[in-house]
Amino acid sequence: MDQSIEFKWNPDEFRLLVESCRHNDGVQLSLKYMPRRDFCILEAGCGSGSVVKYFSDPGYTDVTGIELNKEIVRVENEKYPELKIRQGDILTHKWAANSFDIVVSYGVIEHFPAGEFHQTDCDG
Repeated sequence: MDQSIEFKWNPDEFRLLVESCRHNDGVQLSLKYMPRRDFCILEAGCGSGSVVKYFSDPGYTDVTGIELNKEIVRVENEKYPELKIRQGDILTHKWAANSFDIVVSYGVIEHFPAGEFHQTDCDG
């Protein structure tokens, strides 16, 4: 049984979603602990990619998002080709060891059947 949940959104609201990151406590707390702009960051379950955009705008140089919903990824890659938004499932995607300095995820962990995520869940 497929237990994946795809994020749905209106592409015309992208700028509003990016702006909402300014008021998201989780995003702001993450920024507090990411003082270096050259960190390699992965957002797991990036939805529309608004956090990827929000982190990229002030100069974080290596931000990648992974999203399950193929249509969202297609639209965002078309509209914002400068953003690194990839289609895939964080639980099955194979990243090389130590690919990222930081992995963030906002509103995804609660969708995992066990309610938790472990580094080994996405290791190759």
